[in-house]
Order: sequence, then structure tokens, then C-alpha cells
Amino acid sequence: MRFPRRRVMRRDELPPLPEDEFYWADLVGCRVSDEKGSPLGEVIAVEAGPATTGWSWRVRAGGGPPPVVAAFLRSVDVAARRVVAAPPEGW
Repeated sequence: MRFPRRRVMRRDELPPLPEDEFYWADLVGCRVSDEKGSPLGEVIAVEAGPATTGWSWRVRAGGGPPPVVAAFLRSVDVAARRVVAAPPEGW
């Protein structure tokens, strides 16, 4: 199995992104809340896996991070350091 090589670049060498995209590193430190504004946790790492990308979160007591898929993410605002997620029923 081959994995993609990691590249290291200085921040000022990264190309600008379209308005609706972000670099994974920018998510670290973002607060995560549900659609009502209730806190769910904070992004502490982003890790690429073979099938999907996962975020490591510090989470509220009694829960784990919701899946990091478009169906459960409502918005990502890197400038405001905020992610809004809609956890699945029963989460």
C-alpha cells in the first residue's frame, strides 16, 4: 500500500484558496458547536486516513466527535475559529 508523501511548506508559500475552502491546519483550535450554539468541543488535530479524513476533538462529557462528513457539517468559519456540526440522531 502506498501513502501520499507529506509536503512541508511555509505558510506564506501556500496558494490562496477559494472562499469556501480551507487548509486542514487552520481547523486546529476551532470551537465546535451544534446548530443551536451549544458547545461540542474543539478541533485538536486533523488526520488523513485511507478512506476518510478524521478530526481529533476534545469533546464534551458523554459524547464523541460526530462524523466528519458533509452530511453533518453545517459550516466552517476559519476566521471566526468556529465549526457548526449537526450530530446524528442519538449521538
